[in-house]
Amino acid sequence: MSWGLDDVTVRFGATVAVAEVSFDVDRGGITAVIGGDGAGKSTSLRALAGLAPVTEGRARRPPERRLGYLPETSGVYPDLTAAENLAFAATAHGIRGRELAGRTDVL
Repeated sequence: MSWGLDDVTVRFGATVAVAEVSFDVDRGGITAVIGGDGAGKSTSLRALAGLAPVTEGRARRPPERRLGYLPETSGVYPDLTAAENLAFAATAHGIRGRELAGRTDVL
């Protein structure tokens, strides 16, 4: 049995993070997902792991006991300030304006 994504689209509000992505991961095999910053690699893998909502298409996931997900980095960009990092992440989740300012103040 293979796992993977079939024409998966992931949206966060009006923002399309991944559009019509498909790939297979064969049992015992190794699959590489490559691309530049913001290309959708992490979002695609999060969709496969069940950590990002699949808006369209289908994620064929392994049984939960066979699944692990470990991001490569913390997701913090060293060339951005703390506030810029927070704003960047918040935008992906549709958090802006007063809500973003309030959360930033707390953090």
